[in-house]
Amino acid sequence: MQLFYISIAMTFYFFAYVLSENSIAHTVNHSFPVVYLLILFVTFILVLRKRIRITINEKQRLFLMVTFSVYVFSPLVSFNVINFNFYSNINNIFYDLIFIIVIVIISSQTENIIQFYKVMLAIAIGNGLYIFPEILFSFSQVLNIDNYMWILQGERITRATYGLRHPNFAGMILLVEIFSILFCLIRTRSIFNKSICLVLEILLIIVLITTGNRAAVYSVILSIVVGLYLLLLKKAPRLIRNILLLYSIFILFIFMFMIFDWNSFYTSSESLTERYILMKSVLNYIPLYGDYLFGIAPIDQISLASDLIFLRNDNWFIQTIVLYGVFGLISMLVLVIYLFVYQISNYFKSGLYISLFKLSLLVTVITYSTMEITLFAHGYSWSLLLWIVILSKFKHFEQPKR
Repeated sequence: MQLFYISIAMTFYFFAYVLSENSIAHTVNHSFPVVYLLILFVTFILVLRKRIRITINEKQRLFLMVTFSVYVFSPLVSFNVINFNFYSNINNIFYDLIFIIVIVIISSQTENIIQFYKVMLAIAIGNGLYIFPEILFSFSQVLNIDNYMWILQGERITRATYGLRHPNFAGMILLVEIFSILFCLIRTRSIFNKSICLVLEILLIIVLITTGNRAAVYSVILSIVVGLYLLLLKKAPRLIRNILLLYSIFILFIFMFMIFDWNSFYTSSESLTERYILMKSVLNYIPLYGDYLFGIAPIDQISLASDLIFLRNDNWFIQTIVLYGVFGLISMLVLVIYLFVYQISNYFKSGLYISLFKLSLLVTVITYSTMEITLFAHGYSWSLLLWIVILSKFKHFEQPKR
C-alpha cells in the first residue's frame, strides 16, 4: 500500500507542476489526463497481486450513477457529442470517465481513519513538495504590501503567483494544501506536529491572501463561519437544533436570492463586472447550439478558453447548464445536497471532527465554484480532493473527544 500512497503524492505534485510556469505541457491536464496514469498503473498492479481490492459503498454507487449519467451517458444519447468538435468531445468524455474511476479507486481505499489519514498526508506531501519551495523562492511576494491592498480597495494592484501561470491557480493549489494539512493538524496527537501544522496553516492563509484569489479567500471565510455555527448548534437540544438549522437555511436562501444586491457586488470591480456580463450572455447561446435539457456539448476547458471562449464563464453552476443542461445541473445538485445532508446528519449523531471537516471542505468548494469551474473538473486537484474526502469509505466508529 505504500506504493499506492506514493502514487497519490506524485499525482498531486504533478497537478501543481502542470499548472506552473515551468511546465513543458501546459494543457496536459485537459488534453490528456497523464496525472492519473500512475495511480491507475499502481492500482492495476496491486489488484493483480491481491494487495488491495476495490469495493464501493452507497455514496460511491450514487456518485458513479450520477456522474456517469451526466458526463458520459447524456452527451452520447442526446447526440450533443457531435457538436463543434466530435473528436475533442469524445476525448473529454473519456477523461471525465477516468476522473470518475480514479475518485472511486482512491476513496475506496479509505476503509478506516488510518488509511484516510495516510491519503490526506500523501496529498499534503505531494502538493507541498511543489508549493512550499515556490513560497520560499518568492517570499518577497509575501512581504509585498501591494498584494494585500485588494482587501481594502477591491481592485487588485499586484498578485502573487508562486510559480503558477495564474494567481487563481496558485490560490487553488494553496487551498489543497490548507485543507490537507488542516486534517493532519486535527488528527495528529503530537504537540510538536500540531505546532508545525498550525504554523504552516497560518503561513498558507497569509500566502493565499497575496494571490488576490477572492473566490478562495471568501470561500474559506464562509466555511469558517459555517463550521463555527455548526459547533454551536451541536450544543443545542435536538429539536431546537433542527428548527434553527432549517430556519438558517431558509433565511440564507431568502438573503441570497431576494435581498443581497448582486448587481452592486458584480459592479464593485471591473473584473467582476466582466464575469457578470459573460455569465448572462452565455445562457443566450444554449438554444442556438443545443437545448436547455441536455445543454450544448461536453466541451473541454482548452476549447472553451481558446476557440469557444464566448461559451466560457467562471461559474461552475452556469457552465454546467450550458454544457450539460438542466438535467446535468439538477443531477449534480441532488448528489451534492444528498452528501451535504448526509454529513450534517452524521456530524450531529456522532460529533466527530471528520464530519465537520468534510462539511467545511464541501462549503468551501461550493462557494469557490460560484466564481470558478472546479466543483467537478478532471483537470484540477482541488476537485479531486473534494470527491476523495466527501466519498471516503470508512465508518465513523471513533467516539467524540472529551
